[in-house]
Amino acid sequence: MHLDHLLLAFVLVASFLIAQGQQQQKQHIPTTQNEQDDNKNKAGIQTIIEYVDDIGRQLVLNTAKQIHVDAGNFHFLSAELQSDVDIEMLRRNPHIRSVERDVDDPIFEAVPFVDHMKDEDSEDGGTVLKRQRRMDEMIPEAVTIIQAHQLDMGEDPPTICIADSGYALGHPDLPQPPQVQGTNMELINGRILRWDEDHTGHGTESASIIAAIEGNDQGLRGASPDVRLHITRGLDDDKRSTVSQMFRAIQQCVDAGARIINLSLGCPCKDRNDPSCRSTRCVSDQMERYFANLHAGGILVFAAAGNQGEEVAFYPASYPAVVSVGAANRRLFKFGQSNSNAHVELMGLGFAVNVLGVEKSEQDWYYSFSEITSGTSVATSGVAAAAALLWSHFPQCNVTQIRTALGRTALNVNGCDTNTGFGLVQVKDAHDLLITEGCGLDGRLYHGGVSCDAGFLKTEAPTTTTQPVMAPSDVPSLSPSIAPTLSQSPTLEPTPLTDSPTNAPTESPTILSTSTEEPTTA
Repeated sequence: MHLDHLLLAFVLVASFLIAQGQQQQKQHIPTTQNEQDDNKNKAGIQTIIEYVDDIGRQLVLNTAKQIHVDAGNFHFLSAELQSDVDIEMLRRNPHIRSVERDVDDPIFEAVPFVDHMKDEDSEDGGTVLKRQRRMDEMIPEAVTIIQAHQLDMGEDPPTICIADSGYALGHPDLPQPPQVQGTNMELINGRILRWDEDHTGHGTESASIIAAIEGNDQGLRGASPDVRLHITRGLDDDKRSTVSQMFRAIQQCVDAGARIINLSLGCPCKDRNDPSCRSTRCVSDQMERYFANLHAGGILVFAAAGNQGEEVAFYPASYPAVVSVGAANRRLFKFGQSNSNAHVELMGLGFAVNVLGVEKSEQDWYYSFSEITSGTSVATSGVAAAAALLWSHFPQCNVTQIRTALGRTALNVNGCDTNTGFGLVQVKDAHDLLITEGCGLDGRLYHGGVSCDAGFLKTEAPTTTTQPVMAPSDVPSLSPSIAPTLSQSPTLEPTPLTDSPTNAPTESPTILSTSTEEPTTA
């Protein structure tokens, strides 16, 4: 009997200890940032899902542990799933078109600015150009060579969204709120990338080509200084990005009402069917359809053609619905580092371009007013700004017509080819063409690459002939179910820009970080 009592007491004590342990385990709260990050990293599988209809959308909402971005107007969701079983279940469902699992390692990188670069085709014989410091305002050649200084902003300026490394809010020669707004990026591990900080200067340099302030007697004048800007974080502080981060940053642009998106990031791929390009998701049929849907929804995306200096495609610039921008030198030939491929469509000045920036001293960051850099990133920003100028005068024109006008009036001294596409943008000439012919231009979009026999190249004075430039059947296949209404992200609250924006940042941003990371250039 005594033994039975002892056994019963042992069972009761053991049960009590197990219950206490379970309770403590339930009540455990991570106390360190590393522990919190580890838990978030283990939370699930990051995916981008493309659905067919509302049934598919509801299926994803019911299955996902968390929705990061809801691009409902384009039938895309960025979702966190529990397991591979969920992925396979969704892939087998006829209401789901595609489920792509994100790759942990960042695949996209900033298209680097090329500092102090010699160019064998430049008129100075390849002399290394040194940095310039000046306090009196200048109009950079990157602005004048595309005729942006000849055209004022129209009455209906579109918003340009720059999905890059951030923006040096507080720079004396860059726009401030309400002209510029932005959306922070919350990474999967919970880290916040602020739109109003730039630890590398890459995004700030791009923004300066577009919108540096005019008439303040310092720094530069941008190509479209009155344009509205929205900033998202397509790149982290190491100037890298996963597919999911790029997708979320672009969708934040859409949610903010941007009609033009500037991308200076990407990855090279010589053969889009190469398994290595597919496995890293450098190239994705799903993302190609997403960009096609953006185009069908009235959004024009400009992306850098890349600085490998090779005959290689560069994504996302090489997707048909994206305008791939190469870099020209001062003699209007291809800048040596600019990639060549059949998708290069337009050119901007990309050699020895004056930009604004932020730089690192021994103890802190400081603003710079005039640096010289090169590459397809700055060329892309100039072309995006030119498109904004043109569209502000013809808001009734659609994306194809704006794209057509820019290509049809481009200046090309060497003929259309894989080096320069249709040539260097001439925005005043494009404006005059639309004044003459209106928005009823034949579409010139190519299918799978630039059609160099389109018949409207100009090598001397601009013309306003009405040559046919593309048959409607040449337009890339786009989703028929696209509605132009823009949706809001469920977890990332963008700050939409309006004609009279009033929502400036609610807290005082840290303009210049004391990070020890130095800007890097190739």
